[in-house]
Amino acid sequence: MARWGPFTVTAYNFEDFEVPQGSLEEALLINSPESTTEDIFLSKYAFDGAMTDTMDDLTAKLEEEEVEPVRDWDEVVTLGKLEGLEALDQDRSLEDLVKEEAALIASNRAKEASQGQKQDIQRIDQYGFFVEEGADVMGTAPGGHKQKNKDILKPAKLLQILNQWDTLSEDKKRKLKQKAKKGVPNELRGNFWMKLSNVQAIREASVKKFLEMKEKESTFDDQIHRDLNRSLPKHVFFQDSGGAGQQALFDVLRAYALTDTTVGYCQGMGFITAVLLLYAPSEDVFCLLQRIIQDYDMAGLFQPGFPTLYQCFYTHKQLLQLWLPRLSAHFTKQGVDPNMYAFGWYTTIYVNSLRFPYIIRILDMFFCDGFKVLYRIAIAILKLMQKALLSAEFDTIVMMLNNLEKELTAGPDELIATAMEFTLSNKKLDKIKRDYESSGGGNR
Repeated sequence: MARWGPFTVTAYNFEDFEVPQGSLEEALLINSPESTTEDIFLSKYAFDGAMTDTMDDLTAKLEEEEVEPVRDWDEVVTLGKLEGLEALDQDRSLEDLVKEEAALIASNRAKEASQGQKQDIQRIDQYGFFVEEGADVMGTAPGGHKQKNKDILKPAKLLQILNQWDTLSEDKKRKLKQKAKKGVPNELRGNFWMKLSNVQAIREASVKKFLEMKEKESTFDDQIHRDLNRSLPKHVFFQDSGGAGQQALFDVLRAYALTDTTVGYCQGMGFITAVLLLYAPSEDVFCLLQRIIQDYDMAGLFQPGFPTLYQCFYTHKQLLQLWLPRLSAHFTKQGVDPNMYAFGWYTTIYVNSLRFPYIIRILDMFFCDGFKVLYRIAIAILKLMQKALLSAEFDTIVMMLNNLEKELTAGPDELIATAMEFTLSNKKLDKIKRDYESSGGGNR
């Protein structure tokens, strides 16, 4: 992972583009009306620095506040990893990196051509997902949704806050969390999640454990390998069997299974870990996964038998009755229960249910407010789909709620805003939990 000045840039940002088939510019050319055949994709993001500048040069300019930062250094890092580059050092010039990558691409394409492999031109959205032919240019949210920049915390301001995190008062942290629910700069998202979950407190010991455990064999190894292709299968980072993305995913899941034997491994962990790997290096993702499972009440959703899953369904049903009584009555009449549609909502933090722009916004809220965010999102989804659901019968209801990528037409901003309408206190959740246990549910 590339180090940039005082922090780590870990977000993988892409721009939708098409490139000439088999050309040297395949991963470097931005094919837009403003581009020329000379344009390298970095030129679209770089400031007025020269391509001979190193990352140290760029950092110095940033610190002098003379220019805006280059936010897409990770495009070089990501594409480099995908094409097999080993050393993407900060002290090498951008020009050298681009030339080396172009040579690798040419070599790989020549090899493919000699083996008669078909070369397809595919579009990639801004998050690194392949876009199907005929799909919206964004490929990740209804109507090509883009978050309103005015609502997002400014990168420079957030970076300053993150660097001062340990000295911030709890009141300032609370206010920051409120602002973060309206959007976090994607390039700082991983750093933000790590600060919110206090990764630093466990990092030294956890990284040591990760480096040790990832080299050992686990009884879950075969199961983890089988599931690798199912975690973000349309993302470029996880395309190749044995590639950098799948290897990193395997390393984290194997190490965690060996470290936390009460949890071991569950497929839902893979979905969440894959998203985290787009924002942080594997050793930090291991720490984040520890925090999510152990400190954000997710362990019971991954342990054998899913011991807290039915409590989630019970809570979900109680909140639906409280906040959307008409829809709750309709579901009861139709015989629709949460276990028929909400399993993945809770066990994967919506990763296998919603498109990527929704997922990262939900994770922003999750790291701010904890597990209860998942309930608020669930009821928000049902509220936004309520009109259609009320006019549907059993089969259609279950189909719609298991196909949110198509059926949820509201954008991420609207979903988050709707979720924030519902106030859910810890006291209320504790009351529901006691009711569940007194009803005998805790004996499942």
